[in-house]
Amino acid sequence: MIRGSKTRRRLVVRCLPALAVGVLPVLVACGGGGGGGSPTSTPTPVTETVSGTTTSVAPGSCSANVTHNFNVAAGTTFQVTLTQSGDAAGLMVQVCPGGAGSSDCTITRQSIAVGATLSGVRSGGEVQNLSFIRKGCAGTEPFVAGPTTYTATVSYQRP
Repeated sequence: MIRGSKTRRRLVVRCLPALAVGVLPVLVACGGGGGGGSPTSTPTPVTETVSGTTTSVAPGSCSANVTHNFNVAAGTTFQVTLTQSGDAAGLMVQVCPGGAGSSDCTITRQSIAVGATLSGVRSGGEVQNLSFIRKGCAGTEPFVAGPTTYTATVSYQRP
């Protein structure tokens, strides 16, 4: 009996290196090596038409009655084309992360005429807010009271 135990022990000891070599690659191949992560996705090109009304009450006092939010992929370009405006002078436009109060805008507030296109590479967070205001609200253009409508086309890449 003692003799049989030694033989079994030697067999097991001799087989352990072979088992380790055979099992280790299987464990690593099955995810034992860790380091998993979420798969990366390719941004999707999107073109949308938006419309709304913007109102000016007094010089320096304007309201973008409608703002438009878009999820924009990092490192990609956001483009806006003003296709129609009830104000012949055109409008002011801006695209900022999280709304109009941001100082880190993709398109800083600037004038846009009907038919013109402005673009910028996404700055700040994923959610970008597009807003239009009348020219007399900001800048050197003469003030015109009341509401005006607009239609615009936007192009961007969705994450």
